[in-house]
Amino acid sequence: MQEALTSLRSVVSRARSARYPETSMLRRFRLQASRSALTVLLLVVFGAGPLTPHSLQALVPLASTAALAATSSQTGEAADRTARWRTDLKVFVTELPRRHANASHALPAARFRQMVDTLDGRLPQLTDAEITVELMRIASSIGDSHTGVDTWYERFHRYPIRLRWVGKDLRVMEVTGGAERAKGTRLIRIGRIGIDEAYTRVRTLATRETELGARNDSESLFPRAEVLAALKLLTGTGTGSFTFQDDAGVTFTLKLRSISAEASSAARWFKATSHVALYEERSGQPYWSTQLNAGRVVYVKYNSCEDAARYLISEIWAYPLTHDIGPP
Repeated sequence: MQEALTSLRSVVSRARSARYPETSMLRRFRLQASRSALTVLLLVVFGAGPLTPHSLQALVPLASTAALAATSSQTGEAADRTARWRTDLKVFVTELPRRHANASHALPAARFRQMVDTLDGRLPQLTDAEITVELMRIASSIGDSHTGVDTWYERFHRYPIRLRWVGKDLRVMEVTGGAERAKGTRLIRIGRIGIDEAYTRVRTLATRETELGARNDSESLFPRAEVLAALKLLTGTGTGSFTFQDDAGVTFTLKLRSISAEASSAARWFKATSHVALYEERSGQPYWSTQLNAGRVVYVKYNSCEDAARYLISEIWAYPLTHDIGPP
């Protein structure tokens, strides 16, 4: 029996000792190869008679065949994935400049192409989420608020907080399961990175043409698990460490677990305040407006482009001006 187990260890060792490029796909293969050898042992124990060193040694080719089959299958899948991403990149690099009014107004065309080519060379080493984040970075570099990769990351996991810039503070405006204590506090650190450095990194992905636009877009980027992992703010996309400070100056850290986009949509979220800001009101209407400051100000909320001319004529200009509009 001891000799048989020694032979088994030899089979497993051979499967593990093969040298392949260090990718997560092939690390998974190594585990699969080891499992193949163990499966061979189970076949011998339960269905092929007595265990002898000779019978186990005879099964080495079988284990090797299983290992090679796993390698071939995984390599084929990886090559197919890379090929599909390369097809997407070709469309991206061709169609974005063609459809944009002036895609090189802030990013020279040669630099745009260089960024795409660099990403192309890294495709086999990156996960789908990391590739998406890099595409977001390239699109952000175009430098306007209406060019970006923003539909893909909506499928990313998110941590159970919703954030809003209030002055220089990044405040937690809503929370769901596991983050209740953070409600209303300031987010001051993600992992070991302070919020200023974290914003510098996140800003590179924001669709923007002004700093205000970058800050607004960053609010939806900060809670995304795949974004924070790709920017090396956190390791992994499961549980993340977030440090908060309340208005009394008390600092505390929470380990928050990310949730899927579907779970986020279904979750019950708790607001930090019952106050509803003007920009949050009537989000289902294309436009709406109201008077402020005893008629001196007309506030107009613009949610979507629908019949703008009719609205401007019938609603905005219909307001009676109770005061002359002049310098404040």
